[in-house]
Amino acid sequence: MKIISFNDVWEMYRLKMVEDQKARWENFWALKNISFEVEQGEALSLIGGNGSGKTTILKLIMGMLQPDRGQVRVNGRVSGLLELGAGFQPELTGLENVHLNVGLFGVPHNEIEERTKDIVCFAEIGRFINAPVKCYSQGMFVRLAFAIAIHVNFEVLLIDDILSVGDEYYQRRCIKKVLELKEQGKTIIFVSHDLSLLGRLCKRALFMKDGRLVKDDLIDSSISLYSQTIGVKEGVAVLEKENLDVVFNNGSIFFNWNDKLLTPNTGVTSSFFISNRWYSSTQAEWSVVQVNDSELSARGVFYHVPLTILWKITIRQDNELSFSFSYEASRPIEVKTGHIDLMFVNDYGRWVTIVESGEFPAIDLQDVHAKPLLEHNVARKAIGLAVSPQGAGLIPPLGISYDSCAQVKKTQVYNSDYILNCRLIRFSIGVLSADELTLPQAAVYFQGSVVFNVPDTGDFLIKKQDDVILSQGELRLMFDHGSCLLAWAGIYLTKAFHLVTLIFSKGKQWPSNNAQWEVEKTGAYTLTARGKRPGLGFIEVWQLAVTGKSSFRWKVTLEVEKEVSLEEQYMCFMCSEQYRSWFSEYGRGNFPDNFLEAGVDVVQRCIGDGAVGVTSENKQFPSLTIRFSKGLNNFAKIMNADFNERSRIVRVQRVEPEKELLHSPGIYPCLEAEVVLGENTPLADDTAGSTVQSDKLRFVFEKGRGELFWDGVELTKRMGFYTALRSGGRWYDSSSSALWKVRQEDSFVVAEGKWRHLPVSQLWEIRIRNGVSVDVAVKMTVEEEIEVDRLQANLMLLERYTRWTAGGNNGEFPDFKDSLDDDWDSIHREADGSACVGVEAVNGLSERMPAVSVSPGRSSFAWVPAIINSDMYHRGRVLQVLNSKEQKIPAGEYTYFTGEIKVSL
Repeated sequence: MKIISFNDVWEMYRLKMVEDQKARWENFWALKNISFEVEQGEALSLIGGNGSGKTTILKLIMGMLQPDRGQVRVNGRVSGLLELGAGFQPELTGLENVHLNVGLFGVPHNEIEERTKDIVCFAEIGRFINAPVKCYSQGMFVRLAFAIAIHVNFEVLLIDDILSVGDEYYQRRCIKKVLELKEQGKTIIFVSHDLSLLGRLCKRALFMKDGRLVKDDLIDSSISLYSQTIGVKEGVAVLEKENLDVVFNNGSIFFNWNDKLLTPNTGVTSSFFISNRWYSSTQAEWSVVQVNDSELSARGVFYHVPLTILWKITIRQDNELSFSFSYEASRPIEVKTGHIDLMFVNDYGRWVTIVESGEFPAIDLQDVHAKPLLEHNVARKAIGLAVSPQGAGLIPPLGISYDSCAQVKKTQVYNSDYILNCRLIRFSIGVLSADELTLPQAAVYFQGSVVFNVPDTGDFLIKKQDDVILSQGELRLMFDHGSCLLAWAGIYLTKAFHLVTLIFSKGKQWPSNNAQWEVEKTGAYTLTARGKRPGLGFIEVWQLAVTGKSSFRWKVTLEVEKEVSLEEQYMCFMCSEQYRSWFSEYGRGNFPDNFLEAGVDVVQRCIGDGAVGVTSENKQFPSLTIRFSKGLNNFAKIMNADFNERSRIVRVQRVEPEKELLHSPGIYPCLEAEVVLGENTPLADDTAGSTVQSDKLRFVFEKGRGELFWDGVELTKRMGFYTALRSGGRWYDSSSSALWKVRQEDSFVVAEGKWRHLPVSQLWEIRIRNGVSVDVAVKMTVEEEIEVDRLQANLMLLERYTRWTAGGNNGEFPDFKDSLDDDWDSIHREADGSACVGVEAVNGLSERMPAVSVSPGRSSFAWVPAIINSDMYHRGRVLQVLNSKEQKIPAGEYTYFTGEIKVSL
């Protein structure tokens, strides 16, 4: 059924013109020979520049105008938003205007109050509903007008571009409501410059220009033509070749494939951050300076800043489009950062890089911000976009890349917010500084290309990055502007800044990924990269070589061109958080579970020459062993990064002697490391669990703590059996503060632990006696005098033990206290240092657990046996021997603890 019909419609305005103080009247034809029809339930968009006749068509449908020629038929009640504040009485309140407008739309009297409540609720302008509308902001006008328009009786809804006045939250709410009305079968005529929104709402569009209907076609076809013609004519040009049309339009680039627009919204643009403000290429004044069949050049001038940008766009063979962006400046200027943004329709369903890939999630109303989809903070030189099933055959798969000389610092793939509703590829650039500008010569800040209808995305990615990739077997290294990505079997082993160097000079830190690099692949498995930082007087040279299927070498040299002070140089391996453990000549240990505000040195000391590395329980992440030499004054640190970088860091550093900080011109060896993946290091089994056991009793030592089992059931929890001492107001326990080496003998276990932050080590010997007792002997070596205020040996048992016993005393454990601190609840203490403390057996209907006791023996320290209830976090029953005397312990060897842990039924 035809609900709207225009037949040869003409509309004229009589305008008063004043020139040279003389008035004259002119006839202006706003519409010329307009004919079209709209079906009931159809959503139709009107597109075109300002003054093209779109609003005049809406006014004719609304009945606000009558045609001068032709005929307009509308079969149904019409509601709409045309002009800001139209239909409102300024002296009346918002609520009074609601009553007035609802009544004018013929809403029955008995429904007015209910409709009014719905309108006030949807408008969300609070108590201003009772204020005169002459006090309203533009946004408040829009909220109230839209709420009225959708809550009256209508068959046709007209929406002019007035929604752009509202805030982002209310725009999303209005869009959601329009989509609901569309599902209900309402006829909607929509005017907007948001082409992405129109693409979601409408299947058909009328393209208006100078009062004439230029194209009445499917939305993609009409928008494609519109994007080519709208804007200042001097800044518009079109390149056409076979299936591909490329439109440059005043600082935006649009791609059309078989008349289907691939780049919605603003298409391809660039922006700069200058003096704490963003400037987009669409804000410049553009002129096309050269155009032929396959190439165009355009110049854009910014008037707020002394910057001119020049773009060159070329269509090459095999559906490849290349673009080069450069700049000129009339005086020195500093641009902190910049973006190259490429927007694509959401018919692209999948992205892929040389290592990773993923699906684009659906975009819904909850997506109020763009979502980054790439985890690693690096610049991918090439990205592929694959077509979703609904776009198959309509749009081509794409390959997007930038040239090695471009100053790209990071690449990111985004899902946009709900308003833009598109895919976004963003190349972030470190562009210009006052030191780098060379005037009047223009400098290139970005070079890239897009290949349409890529037959093999994987082959495209490899070819585009072959000059910066070294690989053998499952191992792959990819150099990327002062960072090197390490991958194994298609998975990144590194993250954040990956492999990067830092050089301290002139009192400042200079990271390698901020330098300007030139790369040369010198062989199938070797690569040399030269990085220069303007004004510093030296060149950093990287030599990367894959030496086997699971090994590579990284060497850094400095070429000093003029005298410069070099204080320190760092080589950083920033590894995935999947690496949970580390090893060195001092033993091995676990990284902290949490990342803090600042990075943490987990070993608290420099490591000399030898091997350091990281390991993971995840078999997809092979161990990394990093070998370095003290011959270059190189040392190593093992660190946990902060919560932003969330990585495990092995840092090899060179520390220069103070008298040698000043470097004359010449070549200086700097840093060198050999990296092996998946190697079983000599330390691999140092902290493996070691066990002594009898028929039913089993004691497992692992990383400074002992676990007690009876008949296969663990009786201990969390800390198990451990030792602890407090020095300087801080606790140091055998589980988290020491590095251990373990030796398993036939009938006993020997464990040697070295405290990381104290000059203390302990030697444990653990045996099973008579099948029901564990004998523990702990010797302590103090390398230099320390002050302590508490010494302990503890056995933490399950909270299911409810009764304790000590000598002739016994009792029930109380509830755990709410406090979380190191002063746990002391239930009972014995005066006799050799007294036995324990817990009674549990003989319930559902579970049975044996009694457990601890009997201290000979020791160099005076022990006090005690019964302890831990805090709410640990929730354990603790059998403890304690020495709470403040004392200085001289260097020497001591019998720290001997005793028996006995299990009895």
